[in-house]
Amino acid sequence: MIDRQKARGLAVMLFDEQTVASIDLETKLEDQGHRVLAIASHVPQAMARLDHASDRIDGVFVAPELVGESVRPVIGRLMRMGVPYVLLSDMDEPEARRLGFRGPRLPRLAPPSALASALRELGRVAPGTARRLSSGPVGRDGARPDRAWDALAEFS
Repeated sequence: MIDRQKARGLAVMLFDEQTVASIDLETKLEDQGHRVLAIASHVPQAMARLDHASDRIDGVFVAPELVGESVRPVIGRLMRMGVPYVLLSDMDEPEARRLGFRGPRLPRLAPPSALASALRELGRVAPGTARRLSSGPVGRDGARPDRAWDALAEFS
């Protein structure tokens, strides 16, 4: 019998400099049937990971900074690739927007229920799943509708 959750699992990447939080999130993601393709703790590592797997990424969980360096170049690359992201941060929505982040936010060390909700929304807008999901519009290029990103603001 095929495990339905794993059959629907997303292929994600995790970019965070906090080792304990990364291990916690990786474990929660895998427990919910998703695959963590790569982990990076520095911006150059993150860019390299994107270069090597850009055709099979459903989403990326990313901290606002990696070892003191802004992830804005990483976010820019994700946007050009049409790959959605979830910002790993406890900052509030106005602060995140002021810093230029438009994706949903998820607190570090979030409870599994918050992560599950974030993953459902990510799966709804992820380019790799757009063809098989019928709930909500997704552009031909896999781009997400803005309201889908705003729906996750409650998790911060």
